[in-house]
Amino acid sequence: MRVRVEDASQVGECRRAAQRLAKSHDFDETLVGRIGIVATELTSNVVKHAGRGEFLIQAIEDGCSVSIELVTIDRGPGMMVEKCMRDGYSTAGTAGTGLGAVSRLSTLFDVYSAPDQGTVAVSRVAKQNSAGAIRNAKPRAAPEFGAISVALAGEIECGDMWRLANHGGSTAILVVDGLGHGPLAATASKAAVATFSQHPFDAPSAIMQHLHRALSGSRGAAAACAVVNGSLGTRTACYWVPE
Repeated sequence: MRVRVEDASQVGECRRAAQRLAKSHDFDETLVGRIGIVATELTSNVVKHAGRGEFLIQAIEDGCSVSIELVTIDRGPGMMVEKCMRDGYSTAGTAGTGLGAVSRLSTLFDVYSAPDQGTVAVSRVAKQNSAGAIRNAKPRAAPEFGAISVALAGEIECGDMWRLANHGGSTAILVVDGLGHGPLAATASKAAVATFSQHPFDAPSAIMQHLHRALSGSRGAAAACAVVNGSLGTRTACYWVPE
């Protein structure tokens, strides 16, 4: 979901949208509260320091946990990240605890900023399991990844999708672009990612054959996949599936 942030009145809208998404994935009230604070701080920063920007949220499932990812993007003046992460530092006359609080409340937090180009901040809050908070667990040997796909303005569904699978030191990746825009493009992409998910570690050439059959009769799609293995290198394949 993408929300344009252009004034302070939209901060509450962003917070509520993030909390609704968390509740829909059965996050408990404590985590829903954390997500609300993160959304408020990130979007408030956009308004205060850049004037306008975008807020994106999505749920990410990796097979073991669910995280709510919150991203803000602006094209403001940028900031000195190291200083802004310190509690008490502020250029807007505030208490200067915003980014520090976001970092502490997040399972994962990162921010990138360039002078006169803008800032991108990303936070992920993971659902706790019965054994305790995921954020306190030992990190697993899994690749770090990130992806953003949003619908074209005026459309209710995005025709671009992706999938990632990790097993035994190998990583399989698919990106797919359904032809055109909107629901018909999304239908083609959904068929592609569902097919890929059944056998993600097949040879890329075989995966493309699977996709060709699965998308027969749909609008079609452009797709690319790769299987990355530390010892065997990278195998890739690209294919255009016609309408």
